[in-house]
Amino acid sequence: MNRQACPCYVCVCVCVCPYRRDPSTPYRRVMMFVDNAGADIVLGQLPIARELLRSGTDVVMVANRLPAINDITANELEKLLDQAAEKCDVIAQARTAGKQWQRMHGGRVPHAPAGAQRAGSGGSGGDLSAHAVGSGRLFVLDNGQGSPCINFRRVPHVLAEAVSVY
Repeated sequence: MNRQACPCYVCVCVCVCPYRRDPSTPYRRVMMFVDNAGADIVLGQLPIARELLRSGTDVVMVANRLPAINDITANELEKLLDQAAEKCDVIAQARTAGKQWQRMHGGRVPHAPAGAQRAGSGGSGGDLSAHAVGSGRLFVLDNGQGSPCINFRRVPHVLAEAVSVY
């Protein structure tokens, strides 16, 4: 396959995406579907999100709307990220930028056109042109669910938009 850029936002393993032309170019967006509360989120998902943010990638963390077994909810994730932001400048800056965008746009996350590149990477930019490399934004969305199994046929419109490529 000879493609210009990675066609997806949801890569199971962001390290080995076969469509990456240049590994030094950050991903535009990574969707992280988080579930287990506790050590899984604190020692697993947060450090990965932090490194992606440092590279300039926008990170959308998606959690359940309602509690289910030991899964973290979107509200709990928001509180956890606020606590992490007190200790980590990368998360603090990214979360502030993410909250500001969502507040200004009715809870939505920005569209990332399929051909868009970040500022300084030689592309036209689109929505992402004003967003500098090395300062990813951190967003939190809920998946509209309250069970340990996600039904992707029934997700909120805001989440469907966040995954869509325009």
